[in-house]
Amino acid sequence: MASVATLIQRVRRRAGDWPEIDVLGASITSSGTTVTVSDTASPRYFKNQRIEIGYETLLVDAGASATTLTVFRGGHGSTAASYPSGTTVLVQPAFMSMEILDGLNDGLDNLWPFFYQHVIDTSLTGDGATYEFTIPTLATPAIVLPRLHTVEIRQSGLVEYVQTRSFEILRGATPKIKFWFPPPASCSIRLQGYAPLPHVTTADSTHAQLPYMADDLAVNWAVGQLLLSGEARRVRRDTGVIDQREEANRVGSSLSASRDWRGTFYQQRSDLSPGPMAPHVILGL
Repeated sequence: MASVATLIQRVRRRAGDWPEIDVLGASITSSGTTVTVSDTASPRYFKNQRIEIGYETLLVDAGASATTLTVFRGGHGSTAASYPSGTTVLVQPAFMSMEILDGLNDGLDNLWPFFYQHVIDTSLTGDGATYEFTIPTLATPAIVLPRLHTVEIRQSGLVEYVQTRSFEILRGATPKIKFWFPPPASCSIRLQGYAPLPHVTTADSTHAQLPYMADDLAVNWAVGQLLLSGEARRVRRDTGVIDQREEANRVGSSLSASRDWRGTFYQQRSDLSPGPMAPHVILGL
């Protein structure tokens, strides 16, 4: 398993995102709007500039002095937090960590169904009268268990589960299992199936069921997605992203690189896939 922090650094390296680095000269609370930085060598900060501390995006509102900034907290969907003195400050990174995290999660989604997790759910309990049970929803991504291959019942007081096929699947907006006979009271119903790999947050690592050699697949997808967004910014803005030097990169070069990274993703996804799911899937949503 690889930590999200490690994956974000891999994305920055492959996307060529090497922001300048500063450090906090004083601690800051989650509600503070004044940031003290350490670098006084040059006027590195300007109004509306993006900086990043931890996983939080801050927008510079004004500079009271060479080392004191007034900032807007929790920008671009990030969450304001408290930071001690000496915490690293990324100055105008090309891509914010939350953008990278979105790209990584999008990459995990696009691994399905080549890569998947085996899900065992025991949340359903029979009452001796109910025939229909709603198929459980995953935590992340928040979807109904999309592939179901085994339904088992363990009666109260027994140790082992016994597989049953005395049911049918009711499809629709809320898929259900309809048993032909109501499961006994207090029995445990166990569902086994396959689902996309779960999304990750800043404090997570990749899922244990993702093979270690496949950690970089989501990284490659994220790089392609970020380069594509970089091309969009080039098209939509007149300053900041466009490089107007004599030897500037041509328009479309970021888009071309994005296609290359996505092509690499698709090829490696096929090459590294652990193999198809069990052929006796009884529910495919």
